[in-house]
Order: sequence, then structure tokens, then C-alpha cells
Amino acid sequence: MNGTQGSGGRDREDDPADPAESVRSGHPLDLAEVARRLGVHYMTAYRYVRLGRLPAAHRGGRWWVDPADVDRFVAQRTAAPPARRGDWRPEAYRTRLGERMLEGDEAGAWSVVESALVSGVAPKEVILGVLAPAMRALGDGWEEGRHTVAEEHRASTVALRLVGRLGPLFARRGRPRGTVVLAAVAGDPHSLPTAMVADVLRGEGYALVDLGADTPVRSVVEAVGRTPRPLALGLSAGADQHLAAVRRTVGAVRAERPDLPIYVGGPAVVSADQASDLGADGWAADAGGFADLLEGLTP
Repeated sequence: MNGTQGSGGRDREDDPADPAESVRSGHPLDLAEVARRLGVHYMTAYRYVRLGRLPAAHRGGRWWVDPADVDRFVAQRTAAPPARRGDWRPEAYRTRLGERMLEGDEAGAWSVVESALVSGVAPKEVILGVLAPAMRALGDGWEEGRHTVAEEHRASTVALRLVGRLGPLFARRGRPRGTVVLAAVAGDPHSLPTAMVADVLRGEGYALVDLGADTPVRSVVEAVGRTPRPLALGLSAGADQHLAAVRRTVGAVRAERPDLPIYVGGPAVVSADQASDLGADGWAADAGGFADLLEGLTP
């Protein structure tokens, strides 16, 4: 009554406060209507959303889906044959994971990761082919003004939790191939890049000392000094304003351990020439590239 109900009797307050905000076009559909249109059980439609196969927004305690996304889902399902175990299409996983991380939906994001693992994708490829590129895409979206700072931070928090859950899958038994020290330099608040590198290197058989974000120069020097026979040091810089800290850290470590290989990476370091200019021995574009560099240091 008083304009609070539509002709179907459903309370309008159950709908998103701003449908245009929760979907991109058309009138939003709840999961019951989505299930009806797809000809599936309600819980099957819910599973499509939780796995990230069907984009959706969570508002007012319910999931809402753009009708255009339902049409695209139907078209893709009709055109593509059923996926075989071991199929690897990282771009599809990246898109789904990015959507879930932007929503701050940790459970849904993990379902995307889990679906890749169940399909036979190695944990290393989940990080290198899905999670890391998804985070780069979200960072680009923030720089271009398509995502807010809050959304970027929310997505990063979910990504850190995903890395934490993936971590045990990288454990390897046996004697380590060597110990690598990792750090994001002073002033860089991002611990996610070194956390992803650490997991990939653990999977390759290395022991890690990961100092995390915003590591003072002296702390890096001390960590290197306290690590028995360190194999290498890896430094991450997230933005141009952190490059001076990279140079200071490299110089300080060189003064104490001139023989220690030092490699740099992160969004602010984009080439081997730039790494050399900063005083480092090499550059890695991602965790896989860093692992390749370390191969040359081990027997």
C-alpha cells in the first residue's frame, strides 16, 4: 500500500535501492527468475553465480542479475561444447574472479579458484594465469577511473585471503634448493606481490623469508644478514615514488653483501634496463620470471 507494492505484490524495498547501480542494463532479475529462464533449479542458478559463471550483484540480501548477462550465458552455453577436465582458458577465470573480488565476495572468488583447481589447473597457473592478471586489470581500472579506491582495496583484501588459502598447496617436502629473501620496499604498502611470488617459489622448492610490505632499508639488510647462505634477494616496487627506496635498499645490501644476487620487480619496474639502472642484477615481470632467474643460481 502507499506505493510500497507493485502489481505482483512483491515489496519494492526487496529490490535494489538503485537498480542502475547493481546492474548494467535492463531490469534486474532475482535468482528465482534467472532459474526459470534457464530452465534449471534455483540452487543451480545460485551455483552459477557463486562460481562466477554468471555475473551478479548482491543487494538487499539477494542476488540480482542483468537480463543481458542471462542472454549471453545462454548463448555461450549453447555455442560451446561442455568443458573437458584439464581445459585451460585463463581469460574466462580472470573475468569471473575480478567480478567477485570487486564485490568483496570472498566465498564466490574462492569458488572460481576452486573450479580451476578441480579442472586440473596447477596452483602455480592459478596465480600466474588468473589471480595476478586479474589484479593487474583491477589496478588498471582504478588508474583509469573505472573503479574506486574502496573497490580496489576490497579486491586486494579478497586476493590476499585467496593467496592464504592457496598457500598450503605449494608446500614441498625435502631439502630446500636455497633461501630467498623477499620484500616490498619502504613506502610500498602492497604485500600481495611478494606473497604471490613467495608461494610460486615455494612450489619450486625454495625456502622463503617474506618481509611483506613497507620494509625499511635497515630491516632488509638485517634479514639478509640473519639468513644462512641466502640465494637471492627480491625487491618489489608498486609505484614510481618507491623507486628511490629500491635504489637505497640495493645500495645498502650491496655494502654488506656484494656477492648476493638482487632482483627487482613489481608494477613500477618494467624492464631489465631499468632494473640495471637501479643497481640490481636482473628483473622479473612476474613470479614465473623470478623462478627462471633463480634456476641459473642453483646447481
